[in-house]
Amino acid sequence: MKLRRLKISNFRSIELLVVEFPSFYTAISGKNNSGKSNLLKAIKVLFQQEPRYRYRLREEEISFSQHFPAWKGKNTSETIKFSATLIIEKALDTSVFKLIEEFFKFEDGRALVELEVSAEYLRDKDQAEFVVQYGDMQLDSFKSRTVIKSIRSSGAFQFYNSTEPDDPFFSHPQLTDLLGELSKADRDQLVKDRDRLSRTVSGFAKKHQKDISELLGRLEEKYTVGLSAPQLDIDFLPINITLGDKKIDVSLDEWGSGTRNRTNILLTLFKAKRLSESQEDDTKITPIIVIEEPESFLHPSAQAEFGRLIQDLCDEFQVQVLVATHSPYFLSQQRPESNVLLCRESESGHPRYTERLPVNGDNWMEPFALNLGLSNPEFEPWRDLFFSRTNKILLVEGEIDKEYFEMLRDENHGPNKLCFDGEIFAFGGTGNIDNGVLLRFIKGKYHRFFVTYDLDADAKLSKLLQSLGMERAKHYYPIGIQGGGRNKIEGLLPESVRNVVFGQNGDLVQQVIGGANDEAKSAKQRLKRLLLDEFVKQAKPGLEYFSEFYKVVKVINKAMI
Repeated sequence: MKLRRLKISNFRSIELLVVEFPSFYTAISGKNNSGKSNLLKAIKVLFQQEPRYRYRLREEEISFSQHFPAWKGKNTSETIKFSATLIIEKALDTSVFKLIEEFFKFEDGRALVELEVSAEYLRDKDQAEFVVQYGDMQLDSFKSRTVIKSIRSSGAFQFYNSTEPDDPFFSHPQLTDLLGELSKADRDQLVKDRDRLSRTVSGFAKKHQKDISELLGRLEEKYTVGLSAPQLDIDFLPINITLGDKKIDVSLDEWGSGTRNRTNILLTLFKAKRLSESQEDDTKITPIIVIEEPESFLHPSAQAEFGRLIQDLCDEFQVQVLVATHSPYFLSQQRPESNVLLCRESESGHPRYTERLPVNGDNWMEPFALNLGLSNPEFEPWRDLFFSRTNKILLVEGEIDKEYFEMLRDENHGPNKLCFDGEIFAFGGTGNIDNGVLLRFIKGKYHRFFVTYDLDADAKLSKLLQSLGMERAKHYYPIGIQGGGRNKIEGLLPESVRNVVFGQNGDLVQQVIGGANDEAKSAKQRLKRLLLDEFVKQAKPGLEYFSEFYKVVKVINKAMI
């Protein structure tokens, strides 16, 4: 099953909101009170499964007087309405498709249907009017409710809220649905062991019953205390689930305080996959998973890893996942159009209606950066780094530096080749890396990282890097040669290249030496580009041209391999 479209009208902060879901993964983001919870509640109202246990109340009930937008007043005939467009496939969602096929009397053997499911609340009615519609065909009230009940009970929508406390009675992950039925031999063994353990626990209860009774004091004559051991449930298997990344060799049970949250989310994903592969028609469904704040309790480096993991799994499993998040690490970089950014418009200083902000084009991260509390000038140089899918990173000052290092990856350099299979990232100058928070993020996120910068910035940057526990030649290294104006990466170039460029561009050299700040900066960048171009034209792998570069490569290879 797949949610293709959601339309919400006149619900709390939402006057009208239409959201399309073009891919298997969607991240819904925005500031607090922007409308994320209202969007999710609309989905819950339509599709959340009825509570399994009597002590739980169904919280997704709508009160027209409480939930209709206050600013629209009472003198209106408008209604609260939720409408969802679902794609239901015969082969993957058999448990629901058969009922739809029967009610709509399809006789053409179609493989899927696009169904519209809606709930409408009127001012003078307590109960919603549910409608299920296919094209121009609409089911009556009874059949519509039956279809919706079938969708709910099938487990077509799985909801997980990372911020809610564990249920005191059902807090442990149960893997029965994931592992399937036990064999007769395994079940007989469990029953035998259960009965033996039950007898032991019953013995403990009898032994301590007298001690507990004495706590009653004078009330012992009025009340009696009984201790007994209930029969153990063999359908609950206390098995934990972990998933490790082959590249970084860290399993989920070693990721700190967020382990339980990640484990439960993974369990939900695996159960969804299991349901989609069911061989029984009455249970076969491909669920849609809704996760609230998956970043809860996670350090930013773990958020980055877990964000990639969830997206990898939903693509691999072909299971739709919707996450509501405040974290940039859970946004989809591969498909920016799948990210939903909500904000709340204001009138006269008072928050009013929720709207969706456009997040298209190359600068799609800009509105997210602003709404997630990240200053855009600080965030922009690091945008790609936040969402990099590699676990190794080599940081270099600029794009020209990056081109030099890319040349060193050529196999023709033989044993002097830069043996680095990660990403080379240009951070845009030492002004951008002079930030302890960003450097801590880099150190925590990447399994292997190395920072290079021009030698002329060493006095300032080395102190900062050392204060963060980074070591010279292990985590960072300044590039250049002392003296003679060679304290930059261009200082590694052979004299033959430098002489040609400086001899042909004396005017630029003079501007660098004596020009105004902007003029000198512009001339410096032009010279850097000319030096690189001339080097590319002349250079051949070997000591004649790359001898100084090979010294840097040796340091990086030792640190990164």
